[in-house]
Amino acid sequence: MLLLTAVASATVLAQQKSELVGSYLVRHEWGGTRITLKNNGTFTAESGDCTGVTTRYGPYSLSNNVVRFKTVKLTRRSNDSKKEIDLTKRKARKEILETDEPFKPDTRELQIVRWGERLYLLDEEEFGNLIEAINLGFEPRSVDGYRTFYGEIYLREGDENKPAPGLPPLPAEFLHGLLPAPVIATIVEIRKEGENLIATIDRGSADGLRKKMTLVSTLSSFDYRPFWIESLTEHSAQLVVFGDLKVGDQLTTRIGDVRSYAE
Repeated sequence: MLLLTAVASATVLAQQKSELVGSYLVRHEWGGTRITLKNNGTFTAESGDCTGVTTRYGPYSLSNNVVRFKTVKLTRRSNDSKKEIDLTKRKARKEILETDEPFKPDTRELQIVRWGERLYLLDEEEFGNLIEAINLGFEPRSVDGYRTFYGEIYLREGDENKPAPGLPPLPAEFLHGLLPAPVIATIVEIRKEGENLIATIDRGSADGLRKKMTLVSTLSSFDYRPFWIESLTEHSAQLVVFGDLKVGDQLTTRIGDVRSYAE
């Protein structure tokens, strides 16, 4: 009986690993990262920026809807070169990372979130960012990424074309932050506090707003400038703002056309 149970568990785990095989992408204005899970139980994670690409290699394992990555190899390639430099070597770490610390394999865990037919990978600390991305209209995304950087939320490539009905399977404490409808607020006062401009808007907790929630101006369809609620009452809220905003301008929790941020 124990042997049959062990075999059944191994079979289920193998099926789960097979389901996860693919590349998962997060992309933003300054670069992005692609994590590729392979059938043989290994992964690569390529992180690109304006100067080059850093790649992590190693095995991954699954347990209770968590993917655990172990980096055993680390390389760096500049954008003007095809040569990968081994950052596990002391000399390379000194020259590129400016550290004398020896390389040590590290681990990282990402939660598996199955939303409809989509597969997301994200850290538990990103659950709140996923909720904000939904409120803003970035998720469930219909493209492979946006210029804006609203969280490290990995989606399996190709799943942007798949349906994501209902709510994502997140803990209730995070789902409570989802707005049933976008909120549009008007700035009724702007005052200066030290180096900051504080705007007061005419919407508050009674309208579904909460502290740290993100709002954006309704005036801009290209320049993503998020403002975060610092404090609020039932019918008003205060945010630190910047730019050319003035009394009478409107802020919203939902971007009008998120596709304008797609590359």
